[in-house]
Amino acid sequence: IFSLCVCGPSPKSSLAKRLAGLPYDPKEPETHGIQIQKMEFSGQKGPTLARVWDFGGQVVLHSMHQFFLTERSIYVLVLGERDDLLERDLIYWLQMIQSFAGKAPIVVALNKSAGRKRVFDQNTLEKDFGEIVGWVSTECSTECQIVAGIEKLTQLISKAIDSQKMESVRRKFPKKWWQVKHQLE
Repeated sequence: IFSLCVCGPSPKSSLAKRLAGLPYDPKEPETHGIQIQKMEFSGQKGPTLARVWDFGGQVVLHSMHQFFLTERSIYVLVLGERDDLLERDLIYWLQMIQSFAGKAPIVVALNKSAGRKRVFDQNTLEKDFGEIVGWVSTECSTECQIVAGIEKLTQLISKAIDSQKMESVRRKFPKKWWQVKHQLE
């Protein structure tokens, strides 16, 4: 089991739902707090269960992230590809993840792309924040583009699961720990 944290300033709930195979809802309300759902991902080493943490994007919630950001997670950083402050937000969130989660793998999802590519210096960002597994453009509102974007996002998450950085997700826990964990859930 590992945590898949969906964070960033762009709409994340729609992307998390599409990742789970659910339909797009244009009237999706913004997330207040954190929504958690279970998803299974397949990697070369077999299926792995994830707890998907969908963090609310309100600035007042950012200070709460430090309690949840850990190295035992994969991060999907969701940004609006057409947003004016893309670069600023990208650096802010990469720094936050690096500060609290160390070398955890990061997948950057450039959401609401509508087929338009935003040009920025990905190479420098990968050099400065070496934990970026990959970049993917997504669009939740249209069927034709979402399939390829979600498939690529799923592949990048699977690639991160199979990396050495995530070896801990396959470690066995003592049975008593599982009992406590299930009671807390």
